[in-house]
Amino acid sequence: MAISCAKGIDLAGLQYLSGLEYLTLETYKKPPDLGTFAKLRELSAEWSPALSVDERNKNLGKLTLFKYKCPASDFSCLPVIPSVKHLEINHSSIIFLTGIEQHQHVQAMFFHRFFNLKNIAAISGLSGGSLKRVKFEQCKKIEDLEQLGKLTNVAKITLDRCADVENLEFLNGCSALEEFVIMDTKIVSGDLSPLLDLPKLRYFGTFDKRHHSHTEAEINALLSSTDC
Repeated sequence: MAISCAKGIDLAGLQYLSGLEYLTLETYKKPPDLGTFAKLRELSAEWSPALSVDERNKNLGKLTLFKYKCPASDFSCLPVIPSVKHLEINHSSIIFLTGIEQHQHVQAMFFHRFFNLKNIAAISGLSGGSLKRVKFEQCKKIEDLEQLGKLTNVAKITLDRCADVENLEFLNGCSALEEFVIMDTKIVSGDLSPLLDLPKLRYFGTFDKRHHSHTEAEINALLSSTDC
């Protein structure tokens, strides 16, 4: 079920839909008590402190939130829902990822359009947890992308239209990395050779640049040759 432009509509009646599994709330005046939807599997909603999704939603596996805000400008306002495996946040004004380390159960985290995000150090607290995939898109102000190198269990990292990275040596700690994609994000040194030292890396995606030491095709060919 998808509900949009519902600022003047009372959504309390939704609570009678006990079998609801998929729900999208784009705009609304007051959300229903989402904890009553015991079978809810996927929720996509505009953020509100009144959004009552919590541990009662034992079947909720995918949570997508839009316009997330928090007075502390971090993730300390985000409820911890143990069943959630896929967390996607779109268009947020927060500056820090502090609080994200509480979500050890999440396997995939996507951060889109975080125009003010500067510090992601807290993501290192997910090292050794369940996180396997992480993506940052349109996050031009991040100052410490090297913190991603502390994610020893992550299999896929995507950086799309993010702040420049000096080099790729920060990936040395990503011993489980199988796929690395970096698009419209400048690698200042141009040296792609650190990718060849990653024991499990099998795919690299990028836009070829003149100052790169290798082309995308050359790196992938070299990665493939290690399987022989």
